[in-house]
Amino acid sequence: MSAEEHVSGSRSRDPAHAESSPADLSPADLTPEQIGAAELQATLERAFPDAAHRYGVEAVVGPLVRVRLSPGPHDIRPGGTVSGPALMELADTAMWMAVLRVTGLRLASVTSDLSIHFLRRPPAGPVWATCALLKRGRRLAVGDVRLFDAADCAGEPVAQATVSYALV
Repeated sequence: MSAEEHVSGSRSRDPAHAESSPADLSPADLTPEQIGAAELQATLERAFPDAAHRYGVEAVVGPLVRVRLSPGPHDIRPGGTVSGPALMELADTAMWMAVLRVTGLRLASVTSDLSIHFLRRPPAGPVWATCALLKRGRRLAVGDVRLFDAADCAGEPVAQATVSYALV
């Protein structure tokens, strides 16, 4: 996957669904291949209307989902860094978006485990998370989430999380 594909969110559509766009279908009728950034963002806004303005689902490329956090003043620690709790929330949100995509936007899935490693201090400003599902079983999904700051979006991550979701 090229960096341009990753950032732009471009993906191929299944020809069998060419005559109907995802906007024409109800969420229950969408296949994972039809669930893109716009559908995930709309679901996030419906589920968490007070917090959704902080997040932007920017791209869905194959199994990857990319989410941006625009931190507010309450997310910035003294010394000008994004707080650990805000980074954990971003990792959890990115994983939830990846799980929603493969479960057909079923909202009932919940976090069962989140382990995060803070690798370096991110400056105050936007942070991006890229989530890749490692495994999806009948009852559990496990994902790897890498978090990047705006200054080094394609380089070294500021944090890495392994997140598990119970599929209810």
